[in-house]
Amino acid sequence: MEIEFSEKYTRDFNSMHLVFMAIFDSRNIKCIISQECLHDNFQANSLGEENAFLANRIEIESKAEKLIESGRFEKNGSIFIRTSDFS
Repeated sequence: MEIEFSEKYTRDFNSMHLVFMAIFDSRNIKCIISQECLHDNFQANSLGEENAFLANRIEIESKAEKLIESGRFEKNGSIFIRTSDFS
């Protein structure tokens, strides 16, 4: 099945992570990339977190797609992308 990603994204102000949505098998899946991951892997220190996300969105969505396909969901059904996912 194909995985599609919404162009919209938001910041979770409680955790300070960025959140974007995927659609897979007719369900909406919340995808979260950690603030730490954006800083460690995508130069958010110099670009800013949102600009780092946008500049690397294809790679980030590709990682989210692999995590969805492998079934690595959090207990709440979301996908959480960590620094270690790019190591």
